Amino acid sequence: MSKHNVVKLKLTAQRLEALNIGYLSVMQHVPEDGHDLLLLEHARELHARLSTMLLNDQQQYTLKLCGSEAMAFVQLWYQIPVQAGSLMQVVTGEIIKAIDKVSKQPKFIQ
Repeated sequence: MSKHNVVKLKLTAQRLEALNIGYLSVMQHVPEDGHDLLLLEHARELHARLSTMLLNDQQQYTLKLCGSEAMAFVQLWYQIPVQAGSLMQVVTGEIIKAIDKVSKQPKFIQ
């Protein structure tokens, strides 16, 4: 994986915990097709990674998503309803915004 194909985000412990809880709820969904099954697999993998990160008691964490993880993140959270005004909506919105910004950079596209 090229370092140019990575989206790096700084998240507070509170935001990482909210994201982790969000992924836990996503894993309760029943996939309707093969694409949903792939997104669910992404959710399982990222939830495990977030849970491991949270074992280290820190104020701030760095979340790194490779290109395919970033794509799966965006696709998943465009499908999943999130309560308006919730911390989960804020966190996923910020991450999607960061992914969008990085994806428009020429080095990410190559």
